[in-house]
Order: sequence, then structure tokens, then C-alpha cells
Amino acid sequence: MKQHTMERRLYMTLGSVILLMAAISMMVTLYYSIMQNRRNLDQAISNMALVLSRSPLVVDTLEGRSPQEILWEYLDGIQESASSLDVVTVCNMEGIRVYHRDKAEVGKYFTGGDEKEVLGGRESYITDGVGTLGPQRRAFHVVRNRQGQPVGFVMAAVLTENLRKMYLDILKVYAVMAAVVLAMGAVQVRHHMQRLKKVLMGYRPEELATKYVERSEVLDMLEEDDDVQTVYHTVRPGRCWGLERTGRQREDP
Repeated sequence: MKQHTMERRLYMTLGSVILLMAAISMMVTLYYSIMQNRRNLDQAISNMALVLSRSPLVVDTLEGRSPQEILWEYLDGIQESASSLDVVTVCNMEGIRVYHRDKAEVGKYFTGGDEKEVLGGRESYITDGVGTLGPQRRAFHVVRNRQGQPVGFVMAAVLTENLRKMYLDILKVYAVMAAVVLAMGAVQVRHHMQRLKKVLMGYRPEELATKYVERSEVLDMLEEDDDVQTVYHTVRPGRCWGLERTGRQREDP
């Protein structure tokens, strides 16, 4: 088991780096994706409230010059065709509904309490409120007649439940992307490890280290043996030369 320790550490290190980078990048992009979708949705409901507030049919209905049933048919068609829109409500300056998707709510007071600002003179804004259909992301816009006087307001909204579903769908997409990135990362780690083994001539890092230590020991032994041979070959000729010289000296007399 010990011989695979270094290889396992390399796998774990590279894998951890890839996992960390993938997690950080996915979290950042997921956050910005959700925020961008939220901004787009806010813009969509705000634009819808603005367009409806400037509709002559809405103004005429609030001033009593047009039957409510015509407005109902018109706004029912808009809600059916607008996939990003769940709720549209038109109210007069007393906060009484002139239009609602549930016709039983027509003639009743607007609920939520967040309509006070538009009734108080604020032109437009976006809030989170709770209505008869549950928690909602709401856009308000005042309705003015031809003389510029406020005669009511329009509220366009998306149900919070549908927002959660949208965020969940985004999260699922990013989860699939994360799985793909991790799989690609695992392939890359394996590829780099294979290249490393080729560079190391087929040896694992720990095997190469063992070979290096063994070779160093052998080289040390050979170096010591070379030193002995050098001393032997250095000293022995001297001794022979000394003996030969002594022999000559003995022969000279």
C-alpha cells in the first residue's frame, strides 16, 4: 500500500484543485445567473405594468367610460399569452379592484399593504408582497388620465412559487454542468498522470525515488571502490620503483 502513497497524493491534490476551482466558478456564475434572471424578471413585470397603465382601455374603464367586461377580456388574453406573468390587477384610487384574474375578487380591496405608496403619489416601484394567490414579486405603476391626474394603478406580478421553480431549474442546469466539468477534470488528471509516468519512463514517482536511492548507494559504493583502486595503483608503482631503485644502487658498487 505504501508504494502507491505518492501517486494517490498527486491524484488527490490535482483532484482537489480542480474540484475547488469548479466549485468556486459554478457558485459565482450561478449567483450572477440567478441575479440576472431576477433583474430581467423585474424589468419584464415593470414594463408590463407601465404599458398597461398607459392603455386607453384601462384609463377609460377606471373613469367609467368603458364596461369592465371589455377590460377583463383584454387582460385575460394578455395573461394567457405572457408566460412570465402570473398576476395582473387594476385598481382605482380607493384601492378597489377593477380587474383580477379571479373575477370573484373584483370589487374587493387590494390586499398586501404595499399599494399605499402608489396611492400616496409614487409613480412606480417593485416590492415583495402577499396577495390572494400567495407571495409575489410585484411591480406597481400609477394610471393617469389625459389631464395627468391619477385615477388608479396597475400591479403586475410573478408568484414566488414560480420563481423558486425557475431558480431550481437553473440550479439543475448548473448541477449537470458541474458534473460534466468534474468528469472532464478527472480525465485531465488521469491524462496528466499518464504523461508524468511517460516522462518518468514508466515508473511511478515513488518507484523512481526508490531507484534513485538505490542508484546513489551503488554509485557511492563504486566511488569508494574507485578510491581504493586509485590508492592501490598510486602506491604500488611507487613501491616497485623504490625497490628497483634500491636494486640498482646495490648493483652499482
